[in-house]
Parts: sequence; structure tokens; C-alpha cells
Amino acid sequence: MSIRANASGGKPSGAKKNSYSKQYHKGKNDKPSRLSLTGSSKNRSRSPRVHVASPGNASAIGVGILPSPRFVAGFFTKLAVLIVAATVLAGVSVGLLAGYRWLTTIQYFSLDSIDVQGLHRLSNKDIISLSGLAPGDNLMAIKLGAVETAVETEPWVDTVAIKRVFPDTINLVVTERVPAYWMQYQNKLYYADEAGRIIDVVEPDNFESLPQLEIEAGMEKHLDMLNHFWEAAKATGAPFSKDNVAWVRLSWRHGIEIMLLDRNTMLCLGLDNWRDNLRRLTLVWADLMRRGEIERAAVIASQDDKVFVQSRT
Repeated sequence: MSIRANASGGKPSGAKKNSYSKQYHKGKNDKPSRLSLTGSSKNRSRSPRVHVASPGNASAIGVGILPSPRFVAGFFTKLAVLIVAATVLAGVSVGLLAGYRWLTTIQYFSLDSIDVQGLHRLSNKDIISLSGLAPGDNLMAIKLGAVETAVETEPWVDTVAIKRVFPDTINLVVTERVPAYWMQYQNKLYYADEAGRIIDVVEPDNFESLPQLEIEAGMEKHLDMLNHFWEAAKATGAPFSKDNVAWVRLSWRHGIEIMLLDRNTMLCLGLDNWRDNLRRLTLVWADLMRRGEIERAAVIASQDDKVFVQSRT
């Protein structure tokens, strides 16, 4: 048997050639082909991107996408609640207005009695006239603030408290201002309270004897101290009171100056340590009385821890 060899030298002629015999050997720098990984570009197609809105997210609804039934139902539920609430509120308001009108016109609350308390100088007739109240007025329709303002226009009224006493009475409790001094103002003599506030003109029909108060400019700040001074004078047995004082003056020179009615003697007390000055003056007065020399004293001044006596000439 003879064996033939082909011209290529060495391989049997009967061997079949592999169609994929051509091999690719990868080197270190070789990279895989994009085509071999993804497949042929002819078979690839770009798919459209679709955004799906969440049912509860209204801001994600795009053009052509309708709101969800849940969202629409919630919206109309809230709208219905608001409509019902507005209707109820309007009905309650109308009912309250109708009720108020009924209360302010019903005869059951017709004013029948005006009770005024706390008067000493003024009369019930004065206060009722100022108040503007009249029998038959509806108790619910009376404006208490307006009545209070009207009554307080009277100079002798300090405060007034007003209340309704159902079904037919108004109660007014008045606090009058208490005069403590006379004061000269614009060539007229006025009553003034302890704070030096003018009350009303002194007239024959309301006359009351009081010491006259004089205040030098800038001494108004000592008015409050003057009130304590009268209390201390009474407590220490001082030889004077408001009843036997002709006038009292707050001055820069002597502090408190007092002119007595019955003895025509002037007393002066320094404002610094005025309580000690008052105590020393009281002791000196008692000593002069004991020695029978009080009638000769024209001025007694207690100031700067000393007491001076000026005799009459």
C-alpha cells in the first residue's frame, strides 16, 4: 500500500480543513471587541423611556395623564367640609344677631331702678342726670362704658363702678374726691386734693375751711411727703393740725412752712431728716409752753439738727 503525501509536506490528504481553523491569539494589550460583547448593532434598537407617575404625587402628573380617583375624591371631600362649615358659621351668626336684637327690645329688661352709692357731697339726682339713664331703657342696650365716662366728667367724681342687676336695675358705686387744701389758680380759689390736683372752685354753697397750699416752682415732688408729714404730726403730738393751720408752703429756703391760725406763729422744718426736725420742734414748743414764752415766739425753725426761735419785736 502506498501512501501519498501532499505538496505541503507532511499532512495526510484525507484530513478535513476546519472552517474555523483560523485562530486569534490574545496578547497582553489586546482588548475585547465591543461588537463581540453586545452583539451586532444591526439587531439593537433604542427603547423609549416611560415615566410613571405615583398615584399620590400630583406634581408628577404630566401632560396627558389624568389625576388619580383617590386624589379627586379627597379634593371634593375637603371642599364639601368647607362649604358645610361656612354654612353653619353663617347660620350661627345670624342666630346670635337675632337673639341680641330680641334681648335689647324685650320689655322684661326694662330699667326700673337706678341705685347710687358712695355719695357725700354730690346728690343722687346729680349722678343720674350725668349718666343719661332713664326709666324704660333696656338694660341690655345700655353701654356701661359710655355711662362711666359721662359720670366722670363731674369734677368731684374720682371713680365710678357700674353693673347691671337683672332684670331691671343699674347699680353705680361712686368714689368722690376729697379736698385737702385751697389753692390759688388764675385769680380764683380752688379746692385741691392731697396730690395738689385742682378739683373745683370754692363757692358759698360748697364752702369748706381748709389750709391754703402754696408750692414754689420745682417743689411739687415733695407733695407725697407732705401727706406723710400730717400723719406723723398727729402721731407725735405736734402742736398743730390741719384744723389750726392758715396756710402751708413748700419752699426752697425752709422746706415746709406752716402758719398757725390761733397764735400767728410760723413753723419751719427742713426737708432733710424731716421726722427728726419735727420731733425737735415739738420738744421746743413744749418747753416754751412750760416757761410761758410761747406767745413771744414769732418763728420756730427746726433745721440741720438745730432749733431756732425768733421772738416778736
